[in-house]
Amino acid sequence: MSTVRLHRAPVIAQNRQLRGHPGTTRFTVTEQLVRRGSVVIAVFGEVDARSGPVLHTRLQEHVRKAGPDLVVDLTAVSFLSISGLATLMAVWEATVTAEVEFVVVARTRAVLRPLRLTGLDRKFDVVPGLLQADAS
Repeated sequence: MSTVRLHRAPVIAQNRQLRGHPGTTRFTVTEQLVRRGSVVIAVFGEVDARSGPVLHTRLQEHVRKAGPDLVVDLTAVSFLSISGLATLMAVWEATVTAEVEFVVVARTRAVLRPLRLTGLDRKFDVVPGLLQADAS
């Protein structure tokens, strides 16, 4: 698993994993604090009914303590369910209230297609890479 960095800033990372039933894909969330107190949450694996609520809790924790923006990196997500979409919508609403910018990094069909079909790609910024997230 590679570490994602913006501008070679010092990174504080915490890994927490949710292991599913035998034969399911592991779900991992990595938290990184980068420049100006911004937070990058990198998600790996499948965001489904089992992992969606865990992701929701983790993202909500960071809405309150995020700096000027909260970036959710979904480039390593292989499946995004309705639970994951609901999580993104709820967290986006919380960031609007908290006046925190919410950016999703996504470039795979598994993530982009559900975002486009539901119109969520028009609610919040969806960019193809972390460099673009930094520029948002």
